[in-house]
Amino acid sequence: MGEIDWASLGSESWLEAIPTAQRGAVLTLIDAGKSEEEIAEIWLNRIGSELNAGFGAGGSISTYFSNFRDEIDAFVCGDARYAKEREQAKSIWEKQGRNGLVALVAGCIATNIGLAAVAVVPVVALFLSLIGKMGTGAY
Repeated sequence: MGEIDWASLGSESWLEAIPTAQRGAVLTLIDAGKSEEEIAEIWLNRIGSELNAGFGAGGSISTYFSNFRDEIDAFVCGDARYAKEREQAKSIWEKQGRNGLVALVAGCIATNIGLAAVAVVPVVALFLSLIGKMGTGAY
């Protein structure tokens, strides 16, 4: 079956894969002139209360963005840990489009960084848009 060609996904309409309640906040940041990467960092570094530690053994809240970057890089750029999931991604992309692909990637990555998938969905959509613009070689 093969793996997905990330560069062929394009950059259009990825915000539609973000739930409406979260999309408004993302659009506000876009309107403020923030890039996809800046929005992702703001989003992940603001999860939960600043007065509380994160759940589980995930460490400091401020490391979520760094950990997310490591995991999305591994997922998209061919790390063996995500081989099965990348094969699933191709099938899901063909059958369910952006929403299904974002959900799959968010679920895989969220598990590894200690967050709920729903918290990572906007960031995954933003990064897939960015990768679609740049291509995996430039990303």
